[in-house]
Amino acid sequence: MKREAFAKLAAERVLVFDGAMGTMLGQTVDEGPLCPDQLCLTRPDLVKAVHQDYVDAGCDVIQTNTFGATRLKLDPHGLGGQTAAINRAAAALARGAAG
Repeated sequence: MKREAFAKLAAERVLVFDGAMGTMLGQTVDEGPLCPDQLCLTRPDLVKAVHQDYVDAGCDVIQTNTFGATRLKLDPHGLGGQTAAINRAAAALARGAAG
């Protein structure tokens, strides 16, 4: 959605955003310490399903699963070198769910 269209819609009514992506994924995955951002590459089906649940619930805005998708946050998980790939995958998954 273009910035102008978003601003117009936001001026007309309250918009509902998704949220708690990490919490939702944490309830779904039972694989030890969770790095929710990594799931964009390793379990895109789960990330897509959470996005779809938010869309089905009526959210107007779907955010990417990138809360901690920075090199600083990913390095301790050994994923710093995959920062760009994780962010690209997260954007593609959110766009796909949003239509």
